[in-house]
Amino acid sequence: MRIKLFIYSIVLCLFAIFIIQNASMVGIKFFFWELELPRAMVLIVSFLLGVLFWALFPLKKILGKD
Repeated sequence: MRIKLFIYSIVLCLFAIFIIQNASMVGIKFFFWELELPRAMVLIVSFLLGVLFWALFPLKKILGKD
């Protein structure tokens, strides 16, 4: 139990450092929309969308491989 807590604490600290280092605003243009968001938010949302698509459309299933 203590090891899990230690690992979660380390991950949380790394995540906080990531957020602090990527706090600058970036502009995003997508078709007719323009947004300004923190770089960390853009990276996290992009990562989560990638995980979502990976979970919904596994490559093995698409290619028909066993």
